Amino acid sequence: MARPVGVCYRGDAAAVLRVSMRRSSPGRAFAGLLALALAGAPTLASAQADPPPAAKAAYDAGVAHFQAGRYPEAIAEFNKAYRMGPNPILVFNMARAFEELGDFASATEFYKRYLQMAPEAPDRKVVEESLRTLELLAARQEKPAEGTLEVQSVPEGATVLVDGRPVGRTPLQLPVASGRHFVAVEHAGHSRESREIAVDAGKVQRLDFTLVSVKAPPPPVAQESNAPAWILLGVGTTMIVGGSIAGVIALDRNDQLDAIESGEKQASRSRFDDLQTEGRTWAYAADGLMIGGAASALAGGLMLLLGGDDAPATARSAAGLAGGWR
Repeated sequence: MARPVGVCYRGDAAAVLRVSMRRSSPGRAFAGLLALALAGAPTLASAQADPPPAAKAAYDAGVAHFQAGRYPEAIAEFNKAYRMGPNPILVFNMARAFEELGDFASATEFYKRYLQMAPEAPDRKVVEESLRTLELLAARQEKPAEGTLEVQSVPEGATVLVDGRPVGRTPLQLPVASGRHFVAVEHAGHSRESREIAVDAGKVQRLDFTLVSVKAPPPPVAQESNAPAWILLGVGTTMIVGGSIAGVIALDRNDQLDAIESGEKQASRSRFDDLQTEGRTWAYAADGLMIGGAASALAGGLMLLLGGDDAPATARSAAGLAGGWR
């Protein structure tokens, strides 16, 4: 059906712009009636002063955009023309463009503004009746579509999380926004279960979970650590090896001294004294390392021996507690 956007911005009654609409909806069903009522009221347009050329150009551009379905651009041009010369027809046409965009809240606001600017408009009754429909559509847009989520679990009392947020315990029924959601349930001593679901507006989405019991692992049997014994044994062994090396060096220095005294080797007095000092030093070091290493190794070995005897007794005691006395 041919529907006019609104009467022409000029004042002649014959100039009525008609736009062929390619689509329609219940929210736009009254638009033609509004425009036809305006077409029968040329005095409304003619009461306005002739617009400036720039305003007329903006108006014509807005009409072209509207006819091409470019409604945001049409609104921008009508608004530009309005700033140059306010006219209720421009407000009406902006309301029509918002309506075509499906922005019913803005369309409602601009139709009301149109009635305020043109209180004697002959189509006032039609606009007021149709505004009620637009207001209902706007209210429906503001309220998000919701569905119902119903969650059951075995055992009951599990915590329900929707999109990571706790919302209650099973059995649970609550409204949720339509669309996809991630639902998880948790219960102490049981496995965590989760699912991704799609909730349809106005429908009930039911989820049933069976949680698997998870037994806590038994506490580990306390055992004494043998680390100190192994450390002592390692230190002792290292000291014995070091003492052996020191002893070999001390013997070498002693052999050199014997060779000098027997005349096999020649050396100065200072070199002879140095060899004596080095020999005594390495000999003392060898004795100290061998004695300390032996003591440390002996202590570590005794600790390992005593610990080895005690560990089986501890294990046997733990086994008796777990299995009962026979």
